Amino acid sequence: MLDVLFTLLFECFGELLLSVASEVLGHFLLAFGFGKSFNDPISTGRHLIRGALLGVVFGLFSVLVFSHPIITDSRLQIANLFLSPLFVGTWTACLGRVDSALEKLPSERDTFIFGAIFGFFFAAARFGLLLF
Repeated sequence: MLDVLFTLLFECFGELLLSVASEVLGHFLLAFGFGKSFNDPISTGRHLIRGALLGVVFGLFSVLVFSHPIITDSRLQIANLFLSPLFVGTWTACLGRVDSALEKLPSERDTFIFGAIFGFFFAAARFGLLLF
């Protein structure tokens, strides 16, 4: 029973940590060279599209690195499609709060919705590719 619980926790946290690590890497890529008009209010939709594209790209890359599903239970894989956006979105919003606390102007990338979109598309890309 204890080994089943350990496996369950390891699978869930492994997938979520992989999403967060990809979000942080994507955050740095966006900050240092993936366009210059981040704080332009007209480009909000473009930020969300970039978040979705980065989620798919990092999801594809993670499948190349980890070619087997981290979460093996199909019910947990479906739950991960809902939990990853919440977890990554919260993490991204925390990054925005850190920027605010350091008296830096947080960008539109440092919002819950950007992280949630990234996390959903990351999890969806992994889920979709590992089905085949």
